[in-house]
Amino acid sequence: MVGKSDKLFEVELKSSTYRVYKVSAQDAEAAEREAYRELDMDCNVSRAWMENAVVESIAMVDEE
Repeated sequence: MVGKSDKLFEVELKSSTYRVYKVSAQDAEAAEREAYRELDMDCNVSRAWMENAVVESIAMVDEE
């Protein structure tokens, strides 16, 4: 859910390969949770990849 005070974060998740999700959140911790929600809804990702995914980095990015 996007709120007026949310900032844009780019969250990189690593398993055997990398995926990057751009999510809106109030802080990095919330961005990580939102990225895992996005990952869980991504029908192009296998269950094994999801189970091994860990956060590699989180960075605030400029809104485009």
